[in-house]
Amino acid sequence: GIRPPRTGAKQIHLVEISVLDSGPGLASAFTGKPLSELSLEDEKAAVINCFAKHATRKTSSTAGLGLPNVIDILREHGGFLRIRTGRQALFADLLKEAERGYGQPPTLLPWFEGNRDPSFAAGTLMTFLLPLSR
Repeated sequence: GIRPPRTGAKQIHLVEISVLDSGPGLASAFTGKPLSELSLEDEKAAVINCFAKHATRKTSSTAGLGLPNVIDILREHGGFLRIRTGRQALFADLLKEAERGYGQPPTLLPWFEGNRDPSFAAGTLMTFLLPLSR
């Protein structure tokens, strides 16, 4: 059944923004390789690297700042990030990373516990959760 909230639990109102991209996925787009040529560890490393300042395959001097800007805002406001791409299902609790510097990739942890690998997902789904107040 449904359990009532814990006594003294704080209720938080969130804004959820999800972005879906039907492309090859973060790791394939970043490395230029199909997932079949990447190990799970290399795929996760490529996903993490996508969040570094100026991480891009484009040549513009301002390219590669979008995700670091989003992560910076989420850190500042104690937000949460969830990513589903390729064979990866990851999340980051950015409230715990408030002291990290701009352009440092978030600490992405597995969404599933244990050794359970998620099945392949085409494209990328990123969900950003931002508290309305803290």
